[in-house]
Amino acid sequence: MKTNNPRLRALTTSKERQEIRAIGTASNSARVEAWLNTSQTGDILEVNGVTLRRSFDQKFPGEPILRFARVIAPATHRNYESDLSPEGLKEWGII
Repeated sequence: MKTNNPRLRALTTSKERQEIRAIGTASNSARVEAWLNTSQTGDILEVNGVTLRRSFDQKFPGEPILRFARVIAPATHRNYESDLSPEGLKEWGII
């Protein structure tokens, strides 16, 4: 959820906006992780202004399957055309 809306800023405190961002991030994180677990290679999802395409799975012995998504838009995103795991998506602020 975007919290830079002037009306929202006028009606909320800084602490309330931080809580709103945290809730939005948590729900987006759960939504993206569910999508990664159920989607097929090539499926597309838009989240927080970033478009992701399901790319591949990686499996190491004794480890769970790690699913990746490629950032395909916007072209100006610093991770454009990069494949990211859920942790990478969190690290770069996409979810």
